[in-house]
Amino acid sequence: MTGFQVSSFIVRAVDVGRLVQVVVGHDGKGPGSGWFLKHVHVKEDKDAPETYVFTCDKYVLSALTLNINM
Repeated sequence: MTGFQVSSFIVRAVDVGRLVQVVVGHDGKGPGSGWFLKHVHVKEDKDAPETYVFTCDKYVLSALTLNINM
C-alpha cells in the first residue's frame, strides 16, 4: 500500500482515568491540509496491557471527536 504512514507520539499527562473519547484535528492551514485517519491507539505506557482503540476511517478536515470502540 503506497501513501500510508504511521505516526507515533508520546504525550506526558496526568492520569485522567478510563478514556471514552479523544479529539484530533489540525489548524487547516494550507491547501490539501486534511489527512485520512484510520484509527488511534492509546496506551497508558508502552508496556501497558490495555489499549484504547478509537476508529475513525475518515478524512480529518478540522477537529474531530472520536468515541471509544472497544
